[in-house]
Amino acid sequence: MNTTAPTPQQQLAGLNAAETAYMRLHWDNGGSSEFDQSINDISRAKIKVFKKIHGKVFLSKVNHYDNEPEGIMVEYTGQKVWNFEYDIITVYDQKLADLIREYREKSLRDIYMAAEKIYARVGEIHGEVLQWS
Repeated sequence: MNTTAPTPQQQLAGLNAAETAYMRLHWDNGGSSEFDQSINDISRAKIKVFKKIHGKVFLSKVNHYDNEPEGIMVEYTGQKVWNFEYDIITVYDQKLADLIREYREKSLRDIYMAAEKIYARVGEIHGEVLQWS
């Protein structure tokens, strides 16, 4: 009997599968209840496992509101992460930081294409998108 613990990469793959299953389960009913914290738990677990894999990692929020801190890429050092506080976890990437900064400066008319570039870059650098309820 093999009792080897899953690698962090396997853990991340399992969390992504759980996230996909969660999204599919709630797709047709408009989403889960805000009292169902399971997707939030998955996102927080993804952050921790991503840090195990990469060591130094950063959290980012694409849509920024006036009452939020200005940081584009905030290093994750184990601090509490609130629901909806961040959208993305990646290794540091200056191009992604620049894309997010440009996105925040766009007019509503130009924002869709800017968002597409951000999420394409997240995929290129093998980052993760976080889901919250």
